Parts: sequence; C-alpha cells; structure tokens
Amino acid sequence: MNRAREPIIALSGVRKTYEPEREDSYVLRGVDLEIGASESVSLMGASGSGKSTLLNLIGGLDRDYEGEARVLGRDLRRLDDRELSRFRNLSIGFVFQSFHLLPHLTVRQNVSLPASFNRRRSAASVAGLVGDALERVKLTHKADSLPTRLSGGERQRVAIARALFNQPSILLCDEPTGSLDQRTGAMILDLFGELNATAGITLLLVTHDPGVAAEAARIIKLEDGRVIADSLSLDQKENSR
Repeated sequence: MNRAREPIIALSGVRKTYEPEREDSYVLRGVDLEIGASESVSLMGASGSGKSTLLNLIGGLDRDYEGEARVLGRDLRRLDDRELSRFRNLSIGFVFQSFHLLPHLTVRQNVSLPASFNRRRSAASVAGLVGDALERVKLTHKADSLPTRLSGGERQRVAIARALFNQPSILLCDEPTGSLDQRTGAMILDLFGELNATAGITLLLVTHDPGVAAEAARIIKLEDGRVIADSLSLDQKENSR
C-alpha cells in the first residue's frame, strides 16, 4: 500500500441505514477508507456485509448517508443532481455482474451510450472513443454484432468497453465475474489488471470470492458494515520482498 499517494477516494465516518428509526439497522457503521490513484483494490465480504452499498456510495449512486465521501477531491453530497450526473458520467466507470446491455442495440451502440449524456461530443469524437474502448477489450471485430450473438465473456467485455468510453479515472466493479465460468472470469480479471497497469485506472472490485480478491494488490474486508482488515494481497506481499 502506498499511503504517500494523495487519496482519490476518501471516506470518513460513513454510516448508512435504510431504516433510520432503528439503530441496529445500519448497513455501514463508521467506515474510514482511503484509496490512492492507480491502486488496485478488492472489497471483500459476505453477502450483507455492506460492500455493494459502499460501492454505490463511492460511485455517487447513493447520497443518503452520514459522514463524508470525497472522490477525486469532490464532496459528493455537495454536488447537485446535474453536477453529480456529469461527474459520474465522465470520471467513473461501472461494471456489474449482470451486463446491462440493450439487446436491440449493436455492440458499437451499447458502448456509445454514455455519449447520450454529453450532447457536446461530435459524431467523430464518439466514433473515436468507441473504437478506442473496443480496441482495449479486443472486440473491434464484434462492433456491429448484437449482444445476443456474443458469449458471456464477450458481453462482459462490451460492458467494460462501455465503462471505459469516457476514459474514467476510476472503475467500480460489482461481482464482475459472478456470471462467468472460471476460465472466462480469469480472462476478465486479467483485463482489469492490464487496464490498471497500462492506463493507470484506479480499480475497486467488489467480490465475496477470495480467489478473485487476491487478483488485486490490496484487499479490504468488510463485516457487518465495518472494515475489519486492510492489507496487501499475498502476491503483492511476495513481490515486495
């Protein structure tokens, strides 16, 4: 862990509940957390530990919480809805277990969907960004295919390309290999590692699988809404010796 880096994600005293009238209903219970630029981090925990809730909060999808969450130096709760939407669209990419592709649109059209939130981009600019994103995930040859004609791994790579369209600083991934077989999942994790290493994208990967978590350089463990461990992964420890 390189604590000397300026944190790109900084949480302080974050608490979250869906039932404010019940003190025992908190999903997050005072989370303090810093993640530096270009770090590769796994957020690990059992179902119900609060990891997906925390990911949504970091991604600006949920602003109903106590404490402070700063991402890229911005206090997310101080942004109005329009500012937050623009910030999220340009700075953060999301990858989910379910690919969330529109089946009636081609791969190219699915990848370009973030452009619909930024009308100032020219058609040439959009085409260039789509081409770059598909090149990164090695799917240029599938640009005109429909998602229904793709394998599960290819669909997830399309979802990753869409997340990369605006060249974000942060990639948030929620169980991205959960719907894939082991071999295909390993290919997706290799792709994440390559993006982190070559493009410097800060990677935060939510998982309940220790094997998946170990692919990141750092593992943060959640239990009952609290951080109970924060350490280098085994591979990273061996490499640092």
